[in-house]
Amino acid sequence: MKRFVLLLVLLLLGGLVLTGCKGDKKAGETSARKEAAAKEEEENLYLTEQEVKSFIEAYPVFVEIIKRTEQEVKPLADKQSPLSGMQFAEEFKEYAEELEGSLGKYGFTLESFGATYSKILGAIVYSQMESATGGMMKKMLDNPNLSEEQKEEIRKNLKETEESEEMKASKENWKIVEKHMSEIEKLFKGE
Repeated sequence: MKRFVLLLVLLLLGGLVLTGCKGDKKAGETSARKEAAAKEEEENLYLTEQEVKSFIEAYPVFVEIIKRTEQEVKPLADKQSPLSGMQFAEEFKEYAEELEGSLGKYGFTLESFGATYSKILGAIVYSQMESATGGMMKKMLDNPNLSEEQKEEIRKNLKETEESEEMKASKENWKIVEKHMSEIEKLFKGE
């Protein structure tokens, strides 16, 4: 679990170090640009088959670099003060650049690798939640102790959730992830 948390910290810090802290890029954009940005953001919720295949190839390389550098990075990550956090970010830069270079061979930046990782995990969580909540919701709707108003509210909330772009993306992403689940499980168990 500690390694998983460290991986996430490294991904987030790497993205910040490499891209820098930028202001709100959307401020001052025209509505057409805002719409285009919103559409691009929406499209970025979806995985592609190639993205998952590339992730499967890149993930072991990512983990190998993390394992190799973990002994050097961990003491820096354990420091608590804000100033040591800034030092950590600066010292992490060399590791982020190594990760960026290695992931680039698979078509990723550190940021896009992290985004793909999140989409894959989101699809897996969606699948698990879908299995667990499907029966529970049916039981709730069949509960004679709930009023019709309460049941209607549950139906409304379910419909809104199912129609959300994030849920649609997770559902579609699961269709791709599911095809590669045995490979992905092996990758994650190898952590």
